[in-house]
Amino acid sequence: MKLVSPRYAFLTAFLKGQESWMLSWELLEKMIQSATVPDAVETIRETDIGRYLSGQSLSSFSKADECLWEYLGMCIERFTRYNPPGDMLRLCRAYVLKYDIVNIKSAIRRINSENKISMVSVGTIHDSGLLEHLSNAKSTADVVGVLEKIRLEEYAVAVASIKEDDLRSLLDTERKLEQLYHMHLLKALKTMNDAAVIIKAIGITIDLFNLRLVFRTAAGDSGSMLERFVLDGGYTFSAEAIRVLFSSKVTEMPGWIEHSMYHQIARESIRQFEHDMDSTVFDRVFEKEGFGLLKDLLSPRVLSPLNALWYLMLKEWEIRNVRLIFKALFEVMPAEEVREYLAGAL
Repeated sequence: MKLVSPRYAFLTAFLKGQESWMLSWELLEKMIQSATVPDAVETIRETDIGRYLSGQSLSSFSKADECLWEYLGMCIERFTRYNPPGDMLRLCRAYVLKYDIVNIKSAIRRINSENKISMVSVGTIHDSGLLEHLSNAKSTADVVGVLEKIRLEEYAVAVASIKEDDLRSLLDTERKLEQLYHMHLLKALKTMNDAAVIIKAIGITIDLFNLRLVFRTAAGDSGSMLERFVLDGGYTFSAEAIRVLFSSKVTEMPGWIEHSMYHQIARESIRQFEHDMDSTVFDRVFEKEGFGLLKDLLSPRVLSPLNALWYLMLKEWEIRNVRLIFKALFEVMPAEEVREYLAGAL
């Protein structure tokens, strides 16, 4: 059943209006051809992200990266400021917890390696004013303390289980954190309007994540370590089914998934792999083609929490591509090398 309250109508119109101010593939192409970062920003000055970036200091990639994450946070805050319907707001809060997971993983990796880290200025920890405390954590106990303050107890328990100087324990914990996030996300979405479609969309993202790892493993890319990060909750393939596929050869994969929606993606990724003999092609093809699957599923919907989910995914797509172009410009990479790594297209 479609909700037709004034709030739903207004928020749907707002989100669809925001889409019209996002980057197109043509503008991304112009950015790639730019000589400098300021030139790239100038080419997109009429877009929402272009207006934001034109007033920022982008003297280094780290500065640009920080600005992009701040922009995403601003977009989310702007959306919530309009008092969206309850299920839209719950979806948004449940979804952006993924950035808390990114920050938690960064913190525990720094503790175990002493490497410098950068935090993402999005998520519950950031909004609670505790991101600096997390980034300065000297031990897993410090991380646990931050998580307990904002009532992320299950995540705190997972972090507390890390054994000092044990890489396997650290990797197990990272998997637990990812699995907890997806479990809580799916649970939060089950009671919403259009829940079946929302859950399908999240399930597709999990399938794509898992299948990408399977293909890379079959191509000889660190299979034993990658297998540890299989996620539960896929739409088409259970975690158990995915683990069975890890024993397959890369040329056998299309046959195993012949009757799924991912068959053509599998064939195209293998075609490119056989041409380039580079296992990273699976990341590129699955991300780009997977974006198309999600676009077909989510973009046509109106008066639904799906509008919020699609908006968040689009913003992530936009920021990921701009981030990649900025990095390439700072490092003076050829446009041809950058183009093939861009994700999806509007």
